[in-house]
Amino acid sequence: MNGPMTGQELVVLRKNLGLSQTGLARRLDLSRSSIWRYEVGVQPIPRVVSLAMTALTIASWSLSESPLNKSMTMPTPIAKPAGVSP
Repeated sequence: MNGPMTGQELVVLRKNLGLSQTGLARRLDLSRSSIWRYEVGVQPIPRVVSLAMTALTIASWSLSESPLNKSMTMPTPIAKPAGVSP
């Protein structure tokens, strides 16, 4: 992401985390109306909120869901048909 976080980016990250505006507000110790104002562009998103969203997103990855893990996964070998010697 280049530059300040946009309201649309905040919405996408919030939804990817499976959070409502109220749920995100609770996680960030903010009001739901603050989240709404950020998302619709009434108020710029503070850098600390942007950083917190990055941290929440990273923390939500499990090892199997991490984009880093997916890029390092080895392909499953193809099984040889029965009776075929190596």
